[in-house]
Formats: sequence, structure tokens, C-alpha cells
Amino acid sequence: MHAHSKTVFDLLDEDSSGTITVEEFQRLGFLFNLDNREIRFIFKDFDISGDDALDYSEFRMFTLACINKQKSMKKKRFKILLQRRFNFLAKQRQPILKYINKTINECVP
Repeated sequence: MHAHSKTVFDLLDEDSSGTITVEEFQRLGFLFNLDNREIRFIFKDFDISGDDALDYSEFRMFTLACINKQKSMKKKRFKILLQRRFNFLAKQRQPILKYINKTINECVP
């Protein structure tokens, strides 16, 4: 998204004012998988100038933050996936380990 941020910015800037208002962003916020509440938080966090609109530099900061958030979410999902696979394998091996332990206990005087 960052590589195409100017194109996306121009699409969101419906009135070609050089800024994106909350209303403009909300109309196409679904493209970012954001609801209206999240969009208001974004504007609060990234509207450095305090003019209730994002200019292009503020919007670029937003796109970079989105990229970082996506990377973080991918790491979390990967960690969860690994944990699930480990748990699955541990459950599959449990009967085998019990059998081995039982066999060892029976063989050892």
C-alpha cells in the first residue's frame, strides 16, 4: 500500500482539496478493513496539524503504521498457528508416550 499511497490518497480525496476528511475516509474505510470508530482514532493519532483532515504526509504516516500493524499481526498469527500445531502433535503423541512408559515400567524390575 505504501508504494501506491499517493494514488490511494488521491482516490480518497474526493473534492481534490489536498486533504482527506473523516467523512471522505469513512466512505472508503472498508478498503482498509476499518470501521468508523477506528477511523476517528486514526484521525486523532495522525492528524498532526489538528485541522481535522489528513494531508498527504499525515496519510503516508498512516500507511506506514498500517504496514507495521500488518507485520505484527502476521507474527501473532504465525505464533498462534505454531502453538496449535505443537498442541496437536503433543496430543497425537500422548498415547505413544504412555505406551512407551508403560512398557518401560513393565520391563524394569
